Amino acid sequence: MSLHFILGGSGSGKSTWLFKKIQKDASENPGINYLVLVPDQFTLETQKTLVALNGNKGILNIDVLSFHRLAYRAFEEVPALRRTVLEDMGKIMILYQVFSKKKKEMLYFKRGLNAAGFLDECKSFFCELMQYAITEEDFSDLFGQFEKESLMSYKMQDLQLIYRRFVEKMGNSYMMAEELIPQLTALVPQVGFLKDAVICLDGFTGFTPTQYDLLKVLMKAGSQMYVTVTTDRTGRRRGVFSLSQQVMKKLAKLAEETGTE
Repeated sequence: MSLHFILGGSGSGKSTWLFKKIQKDASENPGINYLVLVPDQFTLETQKTLVALNGNKGILNIDVLSFHRLAYRAFEEVPALRRTVLEDMGKIMILYQVFSKKKKEMLYFKRGLNAAGFLDECKSFFCELMQYAITEEDFSDLFGQFEKESLMSYKMQDLQLIYRRFVEKMGNSYMMAEELIPQLTALVPQVGFLKDAVICLDGFTGFTPTQYDLLKVLMKAGSQMYVTVTTDRTGRRRGVFSLSQQVMKKLAKLAEETGTE
């Protein structure tokens, strides 16, 4: 595996250069799979761009996927734990049940159920916990940082209670979309179309810890990885592009750990 960074300012042609390169390589190597990973909202736009650059013709060994769609594609080949993925409304319905039953035990959020947008904010918060691999037990480690009788301590205890009951309520029947990536990470070595694949990452400003874990195993499975990174060519605005620098350092560290050039 080799890791390549494609650097440049916004609108400088990084994506176009990458797409033209993989189209040329894909046509010359029909036996290799080329996977273009983009954020969820860019999949259709990227597909249109690739088709337009290829004279309105498709190439069979190039797939445009988000991380979640990559997981679903892998699960078709290697069946994973069969659980229903909850949409936002399903998550809110479970949270409503949890709040209704545990309202009397709460120290701070007793009236939260009636506040506009509260359940939606709570749902988004729990989704982020999943993305950053924060478990219910991690809440306990935070309690020592706050005074026992402080409002922050009360909030943390309520959130721990809600999160525990939320996970229990999902059980073995339901799962959150944020759990797909860790599940995929464990299955990558068994997925045939990922072996020796060329993986291209475009349109990302950063990655979550669970996504970095997945990229690490993809480095071991694939043959090449290309990453477009928005940078400042003048070098005068490093603070503005500090996130890009962090992404490059983190990926370079993963490359070192996996023996990737």
